[in-house]
Amino acid sequence: MMKINFVNIKWLSRVAGIESDATKDILTLSRLFRHVATDAAPVASQVTGKNTDVSSRPLVDLIGRRHNYLRISLTERCNLRCQYCMPAEGVALSPRAALLSTAEVLRLARVFASLGVDKVRLTGGEPTLRADLADIVRGLNEIEGIRSVSMTTNGLVLTRRLPALQRAGLAAVNVSLDSLRPDRYERMARRPGLSRVLAGVDLALQLGYRPVKINTVLMRGFNDDEILDFVEYTRDREIEVRFIEFMPFSGNGWDDSRMVPQREAARRRGQLDAGETYVPTNLTHF
Repeated sequence: MMKINFVNIKWLSRVAGIESDATKDILTLSRLFRHVATDAAPVASQVTGKNTDVSSRPLVDLIGRRHNYLRISLTERCNLRCQYCMPAEGVALSPRAALLSTAEVLRLARVFASLGVDKVRLTGGEPTLRADLADIVRGLNEIEGIRSVSMTTNGLVLTRRLPALQRAGLAAVNVSLDSLRPDRYERMARRPGLSRVLAGVDLALQLGYRPVKINTVLMRGFNDDEILDFVEYTRDREIEVRFIEFMPFSGNGWDDSRMVPQREAARRRGQLDAGETYVPTNLTHF
């Protein structure tokens, strides 16, 4: 299973040589991916020795891997200012008219579903800031071929929005949470709200989401001493915590001395003895 991160429609349309405004005519994107798959098939056959017939696997990359997982960023807006993600003053936002409307999101998803995508994840920014989020989730679930619609959120307004999203068909929830200590949470996010996030996680469990997944960015000298706290948090709850390496972004103050490698994180949560070889099984990408 491979993921497609869909962020900038106009850029993709230029790459494909598509002249129309793809935000208004999203169906033209099918030309891009059929073109990629067609070009990939001969190369993939040579590399893998496997049949890479485009009609049976339309979204295939250059080494024959099938893409069936689409991430759609619904907005650039966010109600937090996490240090590794956004400056304290925020960022310049695109005009609202430049964002995909509900109808355009669904039209885009139908194109990808026709090319073999069956899982969609909604992200942001913060997707719960979209007033039409439940309508989008409901519409995605009505598309033939889409089997799962999930969401990554900071969890601040889950207690208010999750019941309606579940009724609309939201299948899974990932929550970004970098500290279980209120003072640290506020320092990282530049906003208060830890109790609201934890209440949202509890509600997700009460509503039957299994498991609730938590994404935690580890930063040396900030929250790397909470690894075992997060492990303990999962002891009696159906929660999976994924520790994510601190990654460089423009202006986020990254340097390698603040990064906690996955091997070190695994050892510190007691999964490895000193002499064992660590093979990552759940690499996470932004």
